[in-house]
Amino acid sequence: MKKQILIMLLMCLCSTLLLSSEVVTKKTDQSWSPVKFCLWPGVWSIPSDSNIYGANFGFANFGRKDRKVVGADMALFCSQTDNVKGLQMALTNVSSNGSGAELGLGFDIANNFSGMQMALITRAIESKSFFQLGFGNDAIKSNSFFQLGLYNKADKDSDGFQVGLINVMDKGYLPVTLFVNF
Repeated sequence: MKKQILIMLLMCLCSTLLLSSEVVTKKTDQSWSPVKFCLWPGVWSIPSDSNIYGANFGFANFGRKDRKVVGADMALFCSQTDNVKGLQMALTNVSSNGSGAELGLGFDIANNFSGMQMALITRAIESKSFFQLGFGNDAIKSNSFFQLGLYNKADKDSDGFQVGLINVMDKGYLPVTLFVNF
C-alpha cells in the first residue's frame, strides 16, 4: 500500500514538471507556464523565466519585474514576486503592482496595490482601494482604504477609514484618536 502511494506521488510530481514546461506564444514571444517550482532564486527553479498562469510554489519566490503571476504565489519563507494578480502567501510578502489578497504571518509590504493585506505588520505605499488587517497597519500616499488593527497609521497624503485601539491619520477628523478615525 505504501509503495502504491509513493508511486502515485512520484507520478504526480513528474506530470506536474512536464506541465510546467515553458510554452512560447507567437504574438508576444513571452513564455508562460501553469506551474513553477522554486527552491531558491538563481539556484533552482522550473521554469526559470516565464509568466505564470496558475501557481508559483517555493521556499523563497522572487520574480523578474517584467514577469507576472496570475493565480497563486505561495512560498514557505519569503515571496518577493511583483505583478501578482490573485493570492500571494508567505511568512513575508514584498510586492509591487499587485491586486488580490496578500497573506503573511510576519510582514506584508506592497507598492501600488489593491485588494486585501493580512499580516502582523502591513504596509501599503501609493496604493488605492485596499483593506488592511493586522496588529500594525501603515498606509503611505494611499487612498480609499480601510484599516482594522490595534495600531493604524496613515500619512498626510493618505485618505481612508481606520478602526482600532490607536488610529493616527494626518487628514483625519483628529490626528490621533481611539477606536475610529476617518
